Amino acid sequence: MNLPDQMAFIDQEQVASVNGSEKLSLAAILQDALQSRSAPKIAPNNPHDWSAYVERHAPDLRLWLA
Repeated sequence: MNLPDQMAFIDQEQVASVNGSEKLSLAAILQDALQSRSAPKIAPNNPHDWSAYVERHAPDLRLWLA
């Protein structure tokens, strides 16, 4: 949808986060697992999650709605 005077924002979508980070380098994942002596916690991300969108853009939403 393209509205007049609309500011478009396209988020970079990540399919997963590892140990709370979106850095998905295999070397970094293995290094973190070795340092913490535990398996990495891998959580899938839903790029269509409205709650996550609001969290990422909380400061922007305050400006957009003001």
